[in-house]
Amino acid sequence: MKTGQRFKTARLARALTVPELAALAGIGSTTVWRIEQGIVEPRVVTARRIGEILGVDPGYLLLGDESAVKRTRTA
Repeated sequence: MKTGQRFKTARLARALTVPELAALAGIGSTTVWRIEQGIVEPRVVTARRIGEILGVDPGYLLLGDESAVKRTRTA
């Protein structure tokens, strides 16, 4: 799964729209859309912020690090 797909899947799992996630993260809706479409790679600080909102480790969002997901779920 590509980076953008991981962001979108995590957002949908929380039943958030693009504008809702953008507002919570303090970024533009266009930025969220562009990340999910794979047009841009998010900055680490943005991935961290979105990860906190979605309850997903930013290591998973950025790199697909499954061990990060397991650490988060068991924490």
